[in-house]
Amino acid sequence: MSKRLSNRVQKQFSGYETCVADRNKHIQRLHFLLRKLKKAQRLWGLFDSSDSVLLGLSGGKDSIVLMHLLLHWQRNEETKFSFSALHVLMSDSQERKQLLASHARALGVDLHFIPTESSNRSDAERNGAICFRCAWNRRRELFRFAHENGFNKVALAHHLDDAVETALMNLVFHANLETMEPKVEFFDGAVTLIRPLILAEEREIARLGATLAFPYFDCLCPADHRTQRDHVKQIIRSFGKRAAKVKKNIWKASRTWPENQMN
Repeated sequence: MSKRLSNRVQKQFSGYETCVADRNKHIQRLHFLLRKLKKAQRLWGLFDSSDSVLLGLSGGKDSIVLMHLLLHWQRNEETKFSFSALHVLMSDSQERKQLLASHARALGVDLHFIPTESSNRSDAERNGAICFRCAWNRRRELFRFAHENGFNKVALAHHLDDAVETALMNLVFHANLETMEPKVEFFDGAVTLIRPLILAEEREIARLGATLAFPYFDCLCPADHRTQRDHVKQIIRSFGKRAAKVKKNIWKASRTWPENQMN
């Protein structure tokens, strides 16, 4: 199976070999994550034939890995769709832009860039909602670009850890277990937000990311490592070997939350 996939990948993408640091491990771990993506497809029908998908590409390991997974899916699965990527520029770093453009070009992925405003350090010190504001700015540009250019799906690289942390933050600060949805329609169904990696753990994504020849970008947020999400992440990690089970239980509870809430 791995040998067949290896030959298929090399034939389809002439530049793919230059993007992989460890081919054997890459193929093995790619298959593992594809099983998670296929399960999400069976459960929520994330992709439909003839979809036009816009990937939000930050340059971190999660979105880079998702780009590779979508590329494989696009060429090898029965449900066919087209996809492009969009990087919202939160800084004026030409190095980031060039590295992303080079990687996408080697894979044959159409990548676009648009600028947006970012929050500065004084904002972070005054306002605890800095993460919300930056995320909102990026998502606004993603949806605007999708709408103006005919994309009906926007794919984000949120994973199981992100969803669990969101649920736990909502429990602690808002007394509910609401979390990220795998699939959400916006603007009367004109654009649908999908999260193909929602069943994959961050560590699993990192394992595949380690096989790629790409220098992942550090977070530009001035409040990095000082947010409520970072505190919640540490709480989950404190469970050690039981953390995986804890995450699965929180995810399961969050999926049934609307049915279980009491007046």
